[in-house]
Amino acid sequence: MKSRFCDVAFPIPVHRQFTYEIPGALVDAVRVGVRVVAPFRKRSLTGVVVGLRAESGLSEVKPIQDVLDESRKFSGEILKLTRWISDYYLSSWGEALKSAGPSGTMIESSQFVKLLLPEASDANEGRSRIIEALRGSRGLSMKQLAKKVGSSGLRYHVGKLQEAGVIEVSDRLNDPRVSIRYESFVQFGEEYKDPGKLNSVLNELDKRATKQSELLLKMTQLQKVTEGGVSVVQLLSQAKAGMSSLLALVEKGIVELYDKESYREAEYGYHEPDKTFTLTQAQRHCIEGVSGAISSAEYATFLLHGVTGSGKTQVYIEAIDFALAKGKSAIVLVPEISLTPQIVDRFRKRFSEKIAVMHSRMSLGERYDAWRRVYRGEASVVIGARSAVFAPVNNLGLIVVDEEHEASYKQSDTVPRYNARDVAVMRCLINNAVALLGSATPSIESYYNAVNGKYKILGLPERIDNAKMPKIEIVDMKKKRKEKLVFGSFSDELRTRIDDRLSKKEGIIILRNRRGFSTYLQCGECGWKETST
Repeated sequence: MKSRFCDVAFPIPVHRQFTYEIPGALVDAVRVGVRVVAPFRKRSLTGVVVGLRAESGLSEVKPIQDVLDESRKFSGEILKLTRWISDYYLSSWGEALKSAGPSGTMIESSQFVKLLLPEASDANEGRSRIIEALRGSRGLSMKQLAKKVGSSGLRYHVGKLQEAGVIEVSDRLNDPRVSIRYESFVQFGEEYKDPGKLNSVLNELDKRATKQSELLLKMTQLQKVTEGGVSVVQLLSQAKAGMSSLLALVEKGIVELYDKESYREAEYGYHEPDKTFTLTQAQRHCIEGVSGAISSAEYATFLLHGVTGSGKTQVYIEAIDFALAKGKSAIVLVPEISLTPQIVDRFRKRFSEKIAVMHSRMSLGERYDAWRRVYRGEASVVIGARSAVFAPVNNLGLIVVDEEHEASYKQSDTVPRYNARDVAVMRCLINNAVALLGSATPSIESYYNAVNGKYKILGLPERIDNAKMPKIEIVDMKKKRKEKLVFGSFSDELRTRIDDRLSKKEGIIILRNRRGFSTYLQCGECGWKETST
């Protein structure tokens, strides 16, 4: 027997799910893990179906309004992971699911206000302003109305005007902020796929319609490269022709236009020179340890403690390569500030089109398309910042967390306030996958877990090619101030080094404490410190 009711989790700060009736027309479409639109109080919200039931146990149940997905967007393991996040970080399940889903795809309703009596007036100044704002328009959303007349007392005045029959207030479902992009393509009509027939047309057009002839010639060249349809934008640009010439060919039946989904991808514009890497003995030992755990298909977490420049990234790449060879997928988390074109290019050089990049500097469309590529199995390696930990990869085998000590892995501005490193470890536990945490300066909690046997520790104690660590010199600024050798904030030694580098046309990076970040004030004369309490 098919379920007649479903439990829905909404992205609201309420720690419970809500039961809805499944209309007969939607019974086959509703399943656990799909998104639905359902009425919630006086509005409509997007939620995720987290359970099905035959009976509701309630006297009155509202029906859901629509199903947004043809197939489930949240797998069983993501539902399990987000439930853990909800319990551990004290958020609602719906809020955790919203963090795990593609941004910009949620549908909500908004109140729409329309003037019913164009000649109406009101002695109250607030209500009079609302009438004037609506007059001459087909209606405004509450947000638009608030911009025009201010938000103070707005809902009260709107309610009074609605009671008087002066205005109408209705709910409208908003479109999602992001959607699938389609691009126009062109292909030869069935009859003209025959080379002989096409040559005959080309000879005829060459005499009286040169632009159309040039379009067909360019299309023939491009099809040899693309092995299929040709992008209309690309064709018109390279043939230096207008749309009217192409439409003329469509009208004659020589070519056909069709729309196809296209992916929006961020351009990085950086290509690192090719390098050959010879693995050190320490690197090989680390790779063998991680590879063995991946082969066993059992959960394990490794802490890779490697000094700066010891080749941790190459260990990540080799471990990912091994996971892919086993038919598994991998996720690489890096701090937002470290997600540079250089690091992306290095992974792309090794894994080519298998890579999908996800981070907050990408547009909503680019992030959505990257999510869809991963969801469809077109990309099996995801590299990204904090939120990439939720990437919908198939058959997860490995999650790498680079610079695992970084504070930026902790989401602190929105609910749920999760730590992506800990979520990565939990996701690996759920999937019997391997978590590889890397750092030159491990966090206290990770190092504690490694020392106590909860994590396995791997080491890269030396830099590649025995490169020396930078020489660090400490300047006693108290002494320099007494000697009157401080210029602004710079000592004479620092100024000398800066002048030396500038004379060699070399660059310099100067790091200073963020303003207001210091927890103490220090006397410039004696060095005494006044600390904050």
